[in-house]
Amino acid sequence: MYALTSRKLSKALVDAKNRGVDVKVVLDHSFDAENQYSKGEYLRRKGVPVKLVSVRGEWGRAREWEGKMHNKFAVIDRSIVITGSYNWTVTAERVNHENLLIFSNAPKVAEAYLREFNRLWNR
Repeated sequence: MYALTSRKLSKALVDAKNRGVDVKVVLDHSFDAENQYSKGEYLRRKGVPVKLVSVRGEWGRAREWEGKMHNKFAVIDRSIVITGSYNWTVTAERVNHENLLIFSNAPKVAEAYLREFNRLWNR
């Protein structure tokens, strides 16, 4: 998830972890470091494994720049995918115009997203 500031969703992740669900979270490094409302530290304190990812890109030949880990998706039980423009933030929930797609009973779709999650997690 690029941005995670929602208390409600963060608490739900912690509750799931406490029920024995394997919960892992990848967040964008720059957002987590620069946003006082990011829930990355909260999740870590509650025992949820969190990885911060930054992306290196090339701008022309001479300069490098840091891009964003801008994915917004969740994979559940290897058969459900939640994806779209929706960050898990209060602003997305209450203010922004967002989209959210839920693929259920879609193990092939879930596998593709899980591969991307694992690629990010193992960086």
